[in-house]
Amino acid sequence: ENKTEALQVKKIYEMYLSGQSMKKIAKTFNDQGIPTKQNKKWGQQTVALILKNPLYYGFLHWEKYLNKGDYPPLIDQNTFTAVQATIKKRKTVVRRHLKKINLSNAIKS
Repeated sequence: ENKTEALQVKKIYEMYLSGQSMKKIAKTFNDQGIPTKQNKKWGQQTVALILKNPLYYGFLHWEKYLNKGDYPPLIDQNTFTAVQATIKKRKTVVRRHLKKINLSNAIKS
């Protein structure tokens, strides 16, 4: 089971860096009948938790600190860092788009 989970995690990072959204990744896994480790359907939030979790590149969150884990990482730190930058960039683009929509709606009123 851990090998399957490891492959899923790697695939999620790969898909996200190739330009797919968290929502699209969840849909792909659900369409393929791949359950989460809790045997549930995938959601955008589940994918987000995986993409933001430092556990997968070998670090544990302990209180406010990141500590090196005593296990081999599933992804390298460069991949993790690239994903975090992409998440931040996509959030900024969405916020800008929403501001434009709100502004254009305000002008129409």
